[in-house]
Parts: sequence; structure tokens; C-alpha cells
Amino acid sequence: MFKVTRNSFLNEKKLKNFGHFFTVVYCLPSISCLQAVDPARLKAALQKTQVDTYDMESWQVIVKDAQSRKIDVTRDTFERIVTLFPTSGRFWKVYIEQEV
Repeated sequence: MFKVTRNSFLNEKKLKNFGHFFTVVYCLPSISCLQAVDPARLKAALQKTQVDTYDMESWQVIVKDAQSRKIDVTRDTFERIVTLFPTSGRFWKVYIEQEV
């Protein structure tokens, strides 16, 4: 299984196709291919959550960024999310997958 992304920061293998360079990222089936969120988008999402604590769109951006980082760095973020949304199975699932 692999994912092809254009101008990716993950540089495992480069292919040249019609003048464009593509990066092929190989993934194990149990591990998703994630990249960090654009820093400006993450900053905007964090600011929105300070104004509206329950803004789901902003939290989804934050979770996507947290998934691309090590759990030791993002554990506090996940703890805050599951505290705010204790009935959200999606956030619990992502948190548990990061811990494993």
C-alpha cells in the first residue's frame, strides 16, 4: 500500500512523471500516512478554540496535527479533547491508536 503526494516533506522515493516530482510514501496497513498540518492553519484553529471551546472543525485540525506527532508530545492535547468531548468515539479511537 502506498500514497503518492506532490511536494511532500517525506522523501522516501521520488518519481518523475510528466515533469512533476512525486513522493511515494510507503505505509504499513495499520499505520496511516499523515503529515503535519500547515502551521498557519493550526495556529488559527488553536485561536478559534480559545474563543469557542466546542468548535469541532478546529479540533479536527488539531487532532490531525497531533496524529502526525509522537504521543509523548501530544498526550496533553488528546487528554483535553477527550475531556471536552467524552462521548466522541472518533477522538477516543485516535487517542488509543496513538497510545498503542
